[in-house]
Amino acid sequence: MSVSSHSAKAVHPDQRLIEGLRQNDSQVIEEIYRSYASDIRSYVLANTGSTQQAKDLFQEGLLAVWAQSEDPDFKLYCSFGYYLKVIVQRKWLDQLRKGKVYQRVLDQYRSAQNDVSWDADFEKIEEEQKEMTALNDSFTKLAPRCQDVLTAYKKGWSARKIVEQLGFASENAVHQKKKKCQDRWITLFHQALKA
Repeated sequence: MSVSSHSAKAVHPDQRLIEGLRQNDSQVIEEIYRSYASDIRSYVLANTGSTQQAKDLFQEGLLAVWAQSEDPDFKLYCSFGYYLKVIVQRKWLDQLRKGKVYQRVLDQYRSAQNDVSWDADFEKIEEEQKEMTALNDSFTKLAPRCQDVLTAYKKGWSARKIVEQLGFASENAVHQKKKKCQDRWITLFHQALKA
């Protein structure tokens, strides 16, 4: 948002939270968790999500706000809670569109990691960003055929449609390929995280 497009509006008092994020102020980050985490959790749970998804979305949303706070010209013209919730809502809708393939890869990784605490600090948010980067990077390292199959599942295609569109011999062959591709993706994901 440019300053000129909002010249008639006053900067919201919650701008202090943006300034605190910009300065990596741990007290501000704790205040944000205390003030807004439960609202985000309630929203996600009310919209068919899990507690873990709520935690993840809160961290992803906060990370997005933090990234925007790095721009010295960024100004908040609404409450911080409203702004964060809009970001989380968009991320939640994107996640629902992605389907279960991404979630399976992340869930398997997290189950091996003893989970992230709800009271995670800012370093945990950076870890989440590293996970998402590793997830995307590892996907691009898959063979094109695997990318096609997993992308088709992400789009909600049935095994029958994948057979027709991608030229597989049978639905069983599609299921076997999907399993092999997911396993390969998980392996590449773990390697990317260790790099």
